[in-house]
Amino acid sequence: MNPVLVRLRDRNQMTLPSEITKHLSLEPNALVEITVNAEDGHLELRRAEVVRAGTARAKREEEMSLKNVKEGRFTTFASPEELAAHFEATRANTEIAERVESLQQQVEQLAAFFKETAPKTVTVAKTVGKSGKIARRFLQKAR
Repeated sequence: MNPVLVRLRDRNQMTLPSEITKHLSLEPNALVEITVNAEDGHLELRRAEVVRAGTARAKREEEMSLKNVKEGRFTTFASPEELAAHFEATRANTEIAERVESLQQQVEQLAAFFKETAPKTVTVAKTVGKSGKIARRFLQKAR
């Protein structure tokens, strides 16, 4: 989605553009969760829902949470600093994985390039035949 400008009015009010409300399936009086990224000041806007205790949905979500805890899909942190360090490490791992993927794509492109050019070089070298000097010079120039 492309960035959009909105004006902050009196009493800190703003109107969300219709493309955003449609994208988030927001209707009048819907709850919205807003989070501010402290590092860069970006806002994250999410549709929010209140789940009342004792409802079937609350029970399902609680069961899912307990299952995640039993299966070890959670992490505890002793301090906010430890949590921040965890996020930094996770982000660094993601950046490394993206870089590795980019390098793998570059290697694949180079391999495809050499596959296309290698047969021509070998054919020319075979055509030159017994004259090793000419073949070596050609191969050195081809590289």
